[in-house]
Amino acid sequence: MKRMLSVVIVLMLGSIGFASDTKTDYDRSVNFEKYKTFAWRDQALPSNLVDNSLVVSRIRDALREELPSKGLREVKAGPDIYIEIRVAAQEIEDVNYYPTYGYYYGGSNVYVYRYIQGMINIDMIDARTNQLVWRSISTNTGSSLVSVQKQKKIDKMVEEALEHFPPEA
Repeated sequence: MKRMLSVVIVLMLGSIGFASDTKTDYDRSVNFEKYKTFAWRDQALPSNLVDNSLVVSRIRDALREELPSKGLREVKAGPDIYIEIRVAAQEIEDVNYYPTYGYYYGGSNVYVYRYIQGMINIDMIDARTNQLVWRSISTNTGSSLVSVQKQKKIDKMVEEALEHFPPEA
């Protein structure tokens, strides 16, 4: 019985741990139909393992795939909006305590579940006013930093980030 409970708990934790989540926000006073072109706004990247050129390149490639279907095309100069990308990751440690039941099963079970949560932040800034008009924050989890940075996960996060872009008027 104790072993079965342990297996069930581990399976539940495993299925919960690898979920993705996306939140968006935007300036409701902006008419997004006026935006037809975009360009990248480069920024100094913090020096950590997550913000590396491979990951940024994967995100840009995914955005280049998705944005044309949203009515935006990339230009080298004079865009309607700039896109800024920020990337982060952190190690999460979930500790769960489960008391055992019954006369013969004294004590308790403690399960520690470690995973990495990666985050992609996509900002769209009006090129004329230099004001943020749209933001998406997507998170995804994996068993390691490398698993969070895979192209497949990045593609999914970008697709979910742009699911409701442009916002309806």
